[in-house]
Amino acid sequence: MLFCILFSKDSGREPLISACSPSSYHCLCHRCPADMLHTLIATAAGCAFFSSTVQASPFQIFNKRAATALAGYNNQGCYTEATSGRALTGNAYFSDSMTVEKCAAACSSFAWFGVEYGRECYCGDSPNPGSVSTADSDCSFTCPGNSAEMCGAGYRLNMYQKASDKTKSGGNDKTTSASATASTSSTDTKPGKFTAKGCYTEATNGRALISKTYYDDAMTVEKCASACSAYTYFGVEYYRECYCGNNFQAGSNPAPASDCNHPCGGDSSELCGGDNRLNVYTFGEKTSDPAPAKTSVGDYNFDGCYTEATNSRALTGGVYYDDAMTVEKCAAVCSGYTLFGVEYARECRLSFPEHLLHLGAL
Repeated sequence: MLFCILFSKDSGREPLISACSPSSYHCLCHRCPADMLHTLIATAAGCAFFSSTVQASPFQIFNKRAATALAGYNNQGCYTEATSGRALTGNAYFSDSMTVEKCAAACSSFAWFGVEYGRECYCGDSPNPGSVSTADSDCSFTCPGNSAEMCGAGYRLNMYQKASDKTKSGGNDKTTSASATASTSSTDTKPGKFTAKGCYTEATNGRALISKTYYDDAMTVEKCASACSAYTYFGVEYYRECYCGNNFQAGSNPAPASDCNHPCGGDSSELCGGDNRLNVYTFGEKTSDPAPAKTSVGDYNFDGCYTEATNSRALTGGVYYDDAMTVEKCAAVCSGYTLFGVEYARECRLSFPEHLLHLGAL
């Protein structure tokens, strides 16, 4: 008798076994002993046949595998690779008989390890920037050395962190953490030692803050602040993510406050960003109102805030860059021109009025 496991793209459904003929499907056939009837074998075709002489119901539901428990480690769940490479780069080990335990032994001198693509093992002291927690269902490959364990998937790792190392990356233990309670009536918070800078976008080619990351299903603004105390800025994002840094990466800009609408997993009265949006805070800034903008610099009068032109720069006479830019520096460089403008914190551009008017800057 042949039985075929039918897989559904609906992640909420379990695979079913049905009696069928192999000629009806393009599937991989296996002649398995009776005690392996319950083994789930996934193939590229989406189903697998089993041959057995035992009597079985024509429809049978398999149970999902539970997360692998490993003494001395916390299961962090399924993670993506990093933005620009591997999530863990301390060491690598490959085995066609990989198990979670083998990877743990190979990575014993590191705080984190992850198993990927069935046979790959990676080690490191923390995930690299851009490696983030994702749905557990993304890690769908069984370990070849123990089919009861999960070993990641393509560009996905089942991650583990030493229990003694929770302080380094927050210790988001998937085996004990509770689900966050959502709320639609959350309000922003301003912890006493920090100043809220508002809602920000991620950077053009990655994260806005890249010095350190920390994930916690019970995230709060205060937890993120504590994790990022050695940095100038921190931001909370997507209920449970925390990012730290001393400066923002290119392309990260202020966004409408309404974009940051996700409650924090650990305190639904606080906001923890949104999809690719961060509630950003900074340490030690004064909360007093900023000084009014200068109305004149030397022979120049302040003319307001302008957009760039329709298809190019608003001012095209020249450009000057300085990481310590000031309005006075830009004015000095542009002294031979009628107009100048400062942009993106460090850019100074100059031109004559006819260029500005003809290009459509408003």
